Amino acid sequence: MYETIKAKVKYELDQADFLSLTSDGWTCQHTIQSYYSLTARFVTHEFTVKHFILQVTHFSESHTGHNISKFINEALQSWEIPHEKNHAVLTDNAANVMAAIKESNLGDKHLPCLIHTLQLCIQKKIFREQRTASDTIAVFRALAGHFHHSSSAVAKLKEIQSQLKLPEHNIIQDVSTRWNSTYYMLERFIEQKKAITLYCITRNQANAKNPTENQWQLAEMLVCILKHFESTTKDMSKETACISEIIPFIYAMEKFLDYVCDTATEIKTVVDELKKDFNCRFQKYKDNVDLKIAMMLDPRFKLKFVEDKNHNMFKEILHLEFYRFCSKSHLEQVKEIEFGVARGSGSDSEESLSSFSESKIHESDSDFDGHGSPLKKKKLMSMDIYSLFHQIGANKYALQNSENSDGRRKKKKTLVQWEKL
Repeated sequence: MYETIKAKVKYELDQADFLSLTSDGWTCQHTIQSYYSLTARFVTHEFTVKHFILQVTHFSESHTGHNISKFINEALQSWEIPHEKNHAVLTDNAANVMAAIKESNLGDKHLPCLIHTLQLCIQKKIFREQRTASDTIAVFRALAGHFHHSSSAVAKLKEIQSQLKLPEHNIIQDVSTRWNSTYYMLERFIEQKKAITLYCITRNQANAKNPTENQWQLAEMLVCILKHFESTTKDMSKETACISEIIPFIYAMEKFLDYVCDTATEIKTVVDELKKDFNCRFQKYKDNVDLKIAMMLDPRFKLKFVEDKNHNMFKEILHLEFYRFCSKSHLEQVKEIEFGVARGSGSDSEESLSSFSESKIHESDSDFDGHGSPLKKKKLMSMDIYSLFHQIGANKYALQNSENSDGRRKKKKTLVQWEKL
């Protein structure tokens, strides 16, 4: 059965033009054994997203970059996946993993996990470095521990909740390595503030001290801030999440942090430090050309998050992406130009892009329409970029599906199919 299923999966992988890989390790709570995995995701020619777990291996060796790289390479060889077929590789930000990706010659395709980057940012700037915030969290964490180690304390709290007509929810104990668990803990304490205050007053125990009013207020402010990050984390963790949403998320969070800095003066220092670290860590996503292209092709966003002065430059980048797919002979030259755009700025970058684009349009006029009706250069350059993608994509789709020698009837049919997608 395994070989049969593997053959079916391999066939589908072979049909895919490009793959996006994810790799991560974890430890089983019950057996304390480590495992490492490799998954693949791709879009079929019918625009269906598919996802396969290619390998889950017991990882008894030390988690060094070399050993992880060895696992990745062996998995790719096992499935006969060439490196050039990998479009992106998603991992966390751990130094050993980054070293493994580099050793596997996948560094130029690496995309750090957005959720893990956010985890590092919040953990560092709120839970560790900001003394006021970390001390307040420690008070609530100790109080949560009190309820988790005393059944009588839980019973008494339930009694008070019933008297106050509050939801009879348990107090949540956070996990220090997961910022959202701390958010859930603080949120639950705020919900049960009256019950907790009454409990602490009546019990008067050393290990169940009621937080001060300032600590309650700070907890409420932290919950207001973290709530926005939690909402986005859930959205970006969905099975249907797309990289086109990454840059809009970053811009939205930057605007939100600007607003908090201007209004929440009580925690301005905390938010200022969070904002600085956020901007520093997430700049690499804003500079990523693939993420920009994905965003611009998403009808929800298009060019909304691109400055007006850069519109033409990024439209040219979209042109170049077509040449990467439609003209393999120019692939290396396109990459060189694209790298210049990602690193350069100003008129020089736009001029080089423009001249390159014009030359390729002249060379590839007939290539875009594979049946003897060349797209005119002026028409191509004046088209809205999304119409351009539609037309070139449609003709490419027709080329792939044409079986007739002249292709006319078949092409007409596939264009109708494209319209329905």
